[in-house]
Amino acid sequence: MKVEINQKAMQIDGEPTETVLEFLRRHGLKGTKEGCASGDCGACTVMLADTAIHAGGQRHSFKTFNACIAPIGQFVGESIITVEGLASQDKLHPAQQSMVDCHGSQCGFCTPGFVMSLAALVENDAIGSRVTMDKASVRQRVEQGISGNLCRCTGYKPIVEAGQAALATVHKSWLYADACASESQSENVVAGKSDDANQGVYLPESLDEMNSLITQFPGARLIAGGTDLMLEVTQLYQDIDQMISVNKVAELTELNIGKETCRIGAAVTYHDIELALAHMSPSLIDLLHRLGSTQIRNRGTLGGNFGNGSPIADMPPVFMVLDGVLNIGSTSGNERSSSIQEFYLDYRQTSLAADEYIVSVEFPIKTLANFHRFYKNSKRMEDDISSVLGAFRFEGSPNQISKAAIAFGGMAAMPINLKEVETKLESAVLSDGLIRQAIEMLSVAMQPMTDVRASAAYRLRMAETMLERALREFRGEQLPQVTEVRHA
Repeated sequence: MKVEINQKAMQIDGEPTETVLEFLRRHGLKGTKEGCASGDCGACTVMLADTAIHAGGQRHSFKTFNACIAPIGQFVGESIITVEGLASQDKLHPAQQSMVDCHGSQCGFCTPGFVMSLAALVENDAIGSRVTMDKASVRQRVEQGISGNLCRCTGYKPIVEAGQAALATVHKSWLYADACASESQSENVVAGKSDDANQGVYLPESLDEMNSLITQFPGARLIAGGTDLMLEVTQLYQDIDQMISVNKVAELTELNIGKETCRIGAAVTYHDIELALAHMSPSLIDLLHRLGSTQIRNRGTLGGNFGNGSPIADMPPVFMVLDGVLNIGSTSGNERSSSIQEFYLDYRQTSLAADEYIVSVEFPIKTLANFHRFYKNSKRMEDDISSVLGAFRFEGSPNQISKAAIAFGGMAAMPINLKEVETKLESAVLSDGLIRQAIEMLSVAMQPMTDVRASAAYRLRMAETMLERALREFRGEQLPQVTEVRHA
């Protein structure tokens, strides 16, 4: 098994479940740092050259990801670029040069991660059509690009300035010049595994292959982005001997927008969802920008967000109000559908049987044409876990709701769908009195939990505020914009 690192083929000579970060540092590429080992700080950021760059005539792209929570065995035949591979023989990459010119490096520990995030912005901008933007838009783009990188010296001002300067540089990429001739790309991998039959990352390309592997290795764990699963390795120090990677399974990576329904495969990343639905739901895109970081969204998947059963997952309440259903497959070849409400049984418990897995999420496209809002409350504006997630969809006129859909996440052991409140709102004219009654019902309909992120009282107040805002926006009221607090 080989992986391409900085345009050179390297043998995966250890355990396939070893993280990319450990593999790189073991082979002397120590510019990539370990800070948190959980995908939060960005010190380990590297770039994946999109597989499309190896097909002639297709668009090249580079996606950052956290090397600390990605097993190297998932990247057989892929092309990874680290900070050591950015510079050409005679000059630094624009991201590196701008960090030098703008004094963007303080203590230096987090600098490689920032450089990689900025390099991805530059590369993807240089590869695509350059768009003239005003200074505020460029700054916003840079801040979004580095939202998954933490500077321990609070040196964001020169780093942001470095990003702006890098994006203003005329740059012709040299990072993919020799990639097509790479030795690693000659491999047509269906399933990659180690010599030890009890240790491996398997890479099926179809549901049939995946079903066969699940049957053969019943104890194997399914992995897509690994943004949650790999924390068991890096934070709980557990060994996962066998993983079945679903990233190449065709049926799980499809996103189809039909005339009536949208079907999103369980292995489709948040990044790809954002690209596909950007023109259909600004509210969803705004929420996705606050779901983890760029590095996380480039790897994290919809199926993982549902499958881990977490009560603070952001996507379940969203697709509850969009009338979404989960399509579930099994090794026997049988498929079934489940409402999202019925999918959750208790804290981190779902209705999935031992031989079942999520194939896709499907919802009616017409729901995105209805009024819908998604609000997230968290301690940080970016790259943070929700304290409360409110999802709302209303049909009808500003004075009369004919159909209401309301769901919350982060309140209890499972996502909550508030049928009683929905029925109340559908029963009368949407007056101030009805809005007050609906808000008062929340304290009866929900018993919020208290944990390290928020108290029960705070969560209830946030839920009340979110519901009131959604109803007043539906009624056409001009409300103050929710502003983001950013460090200079």
